[in-house]
Amino acid sequence: MKNVDLELRDATEGDFDFLYRLHRETLRSYVRDAEAWDETWQLENFRNHFSPDNQRIIQRSGTDIGSITREDHGDFLVLDNIALLPAYRGQGIGRMWIEETLDVASQRGIPVRLNVLKMNPAWKLYTKLGFLVTREDRHRYFMEAAPRKKATPEGNE
Repeated sequence: MKNVDLELRDATEGDFDFLYRLHRETLRSYVRDAEAWDETWQLENFRNHFSPDNQRIIQRSGTDIGSITREDHGDFLVLDNIALLPAYRGQGIGRMWIEETLDVASQRGIPVRLNVLKMNPAWKLYTKLGFLVTREDRHRYFMEAAPRKKATPEGNE
């Protein structure tokens, strides 16, 4: 399901402003529902935890539109963050990169793990893609998808 005008590039320190804007536009409404959004605290916290390691910038026709963070822990992958600017949501872009992550993990025979805010409707997409809730806390679902089985002729494995 490759889209020729979409590509990934490695994030750099110079992507701080874009990634913070993406963070704000992606999470502010959810945080506002759970607690008060404090811009000063959010910016400082983001700055203190900012690292472009493992982050990839999603581009459409050369324009930065989102990011994905995937961490390799050897025996499992963590889809730590996938975010798109509002104008690019609902177009299958996030799903495409999630499925690509699932394919990479399946080729290695390892699961993919993630966590998602309960109020974020993305958890429904994760469920459709095979993720199961393994635990939860007050605000988040912790989910895991087992490696996908490879299709074989006549459905035999």
